[in-house]
Amino acid sequence: MPNRREILVGEWRTAGRGTSFIYIFSVDLAAPVDVSKSLLASANSYTSGCMIHEQEIGRVDWDADAHRLSIELRTPQWGRISNDDCAGDPAPSKQPPAMSILEFAVTNHGFRVAAAQR
Repeated sequence: MPNRREILVGEWRTAGRGTSFIYIFSVDLAAPVDVSKSLLASANSYTSGCMIHEQEIGRVDWDADAHRLSIELRTPQWGRISNDDCAGDPAPSKQPPAMSILEFAVTNHGFRVAAAQR
């Protein structure tokens, strides 16, 4: 942070039953909050015999001089792989961009969204 305090950036992964989640979040020990309130980015993937929704976190870059964090999100696969109906599949949804970069500025109050590039 500009005032020389430190904020941690963490990654949490979980998976099961054809679904996986990746979360990037921040932790400010001087002002702790629930992780859901400090979420910076997430990538969710789902695979069944009928569809695949694959997202991943690419590069996470810290620019110490500019006090900026960038997170690359990629969507390599998204769509149906069969014409059959599969019970339990999520409802159809719009495909996210193949790649986007989230930019965060770090202030004395934590991370603030600076820009989202596509």
